[in-house]
Amino acid sequence: MGSRQSAVSSQQSAVGSRQSAVSSQQSAVGESESRQSAVGSRRVGSQQSAVSSQQSAVSSQ
Repeated sequence: MGSRQSAVSSQQSAVGSRQSAVSSQQSAVGESESRQSAVGSRRVGSQQSAVSSQQSAVSSQ
């Protein structure tokens, strides 16, 4: 899973530097979310950035 995330995070970094920080938080939260992030990034893309930002707010709490 970790090696796959590195590939996904690299794609997100191309979209935005902020997402790269969020992806690292998701990995700490749980592997189940990391799988969804990989699927969502391929389908949605820019919209997921809004969802990922909300997750970061939840993780901070």
